[in-house]
Amino acid sequence: MSDEEAVQRVQEGERDAFGPLMDGHLGALRAFVALRVPRVHLVDEIVHEAFVFAYLNIQKYRRGTSFRGWLLAIAANLIRAEVLRFARERVNHAGYARSRVRETAPVAAPELEFPGLARGHDLLRLRYALGYRASEIARRVGRSPGWVRNALCRLRQQLRRGELART
Repeated sequence: MSDEEAVQRVQEGERDAFGPLMDGHLGALRAFVALRVPRVHLVDEIVHEAFVFAYLNIQKYRRGTSFRGWLLAIAANLIRAEVLRFARERVNHAGYARSRVRETAPVAAPELEFPGLARGHDLLRLRYALGYRASEIARRVGRSPGWVRNALCRLRQQLRRGELART
């Protein structure tokens, strides 16, 4: 059965006639997508979505044109949408990473309002060498106890990773 006959039968409501269309174009569609998409799972997903879209929109197919061309155009649009989604996601992840870096940056001297606290080392010294509680340090530097605990946690993480230079 030709593509035209199969399409006509599907358009007339014979769902089973879509199977030969899929069988006849699966290899070409898969190759088309695989050359443009680097991930195997995305290839399968886009091929599947292209066939589903074609089936659901078969009434929009214009007889006399290339069914394969129509199917490849559908796949190209799906690939374009996936690339745009990936680009947006990448920008969002980068923005999130930048915000997390800013939020977890080491304690900087200008942020602190306590003259004796010039570096993160001084915060650690107040807590561990002098034994001040977070609430006392917070009162002295004009911050909340939660801020102090968070800053101490970040400083301990930096110490574990060897990122905090000893001066």
